[in-house]
Amino acid sequence: LKIVSPGNTKYISLTGNGIYRPLVLTSSVDSINFGNVFVGTDSASQIAISAGGFGGEEIITVTGNSDLFTFSPSSFFLIGGGATEYITINFQPIDEGTVTALLTINSSGGSTKTISLVGNGIPLTVQITEEGFYLTSEENQYLAITE
Repeated sequence: LKIVSPGNTKYISLTGNGIYRPLVLTSSVDSINFGNVFVGTDSASQIAISAGGFGGEEIITVTGNSDLFTFSPSSFFLIGGGATEYITINFQPIDEGTVTALLTINSSGGSTKTISLVGNGIPLTVQITEEGFYLTSEENQYLAITE
């Protein structure tokens, strides 16, 4: 470092070590409950993943432990200091019953965030009336298809 003043110049030697601080991942939710979803249909939800701290750009990878929950994107870049990316998660039951899973989000710098997922597959019954078609469940939820 050079310090100059009228008639005087001083030199000061500086040394130091840089410290890398990885991103700190945060999410808009810690769990998602998809509720009752008709077997063979799907339900979608979206979460925000944010990067806190002063880290640089890192690669984020997303994995899940159930094929009944799909997500997109499965990887992306995220920059520290508040950058946000959105992940869409779909639940598509193939049978009736409750399904639980974990969505794991990892950064290349070592930060991890886990989101709990749950959904319940419910069976469909088809009713045909003069007014139209009705898809109903045991819980009397229905989807009407009429003219």
